[in-house]
Amino acid sequence: MDIQDAADHTPRQGSSGHLWTRTQPTGSPAREPTRVETIATDLPKPSTILLGARATEANFKQLPLSQYVVIHLALHGYVDPEIPDRSALVFAPENPAKNDGLLKVREIRNLRLNADLVTLSACDTGVGPVGEEGVENIVNAFIEAGSQSVVSTLWEVEDHATAQLMANFYEHLGRHEGKAEALRQAQLEMLKAGAPPYYWAGFQLDGEPSGSLFSETKSTNSSRSTR
Repeated sequence: MDIQDAADHTPRQGSSGHLWTRTQPTGSPAREPTRVETIATDLPKPSTILLGARATEANFKQLPLSQYVVIHLALHGYVDPEIPDRSALVFAPENPAKNDGLLKVREIRNLRLNADLVTLSACDTGVGPVGEEGVENIVNAFIEAGSQSVVSTLWEVEDHATAQLMANFYEHLGRHEGKAEALRQAQLEMLKAGAPPYYWAGFQLDGEPSGSLFSETKSTNSSRSTR
């Protein structure tokens, strides 16, 4: 499902929606977008998914971002160590180009979000080092924009491990566990499976740690306008 055939799943005012955005990593097999779609479709509807070439800055910005409960961004990150506000998330290139494809920290702050959770699962940046300071700048920008919580990683993580951790994380959220507890359980599952800490220990949650995202009341009767 991409932006063209997600029209019927775009959240309306007063509904609880989920936005999933992922660029196609160089050399990545088709199974990774399929995994993202599987996680998204397993969660309460509606949801909007931008994958691969559809995951452009223009397509992202034209969505009703304030109406999403969950915004999941599997994008590369870039940090400008001299001018932190130029640090950015990197979207797919546009043709024709209407934007530069870089959602900078100063732009993130100006987004009008009402999300319970923004997840930044970028891996293997390939554009430049993210680093702890850069992650902090981007995370704080999303909180300033209106997100209650942000999940991010402090270092580059291999793509398959990230996908597995995210699948575990959202599975626990789907069981109505709190956000911090869901992340902890997902990391414990990676540990029990024998994955070295490098592949899961860098993920952290900033902001509000508690609260179930997908309770029956919220997913069906939410009056909250909801990256």
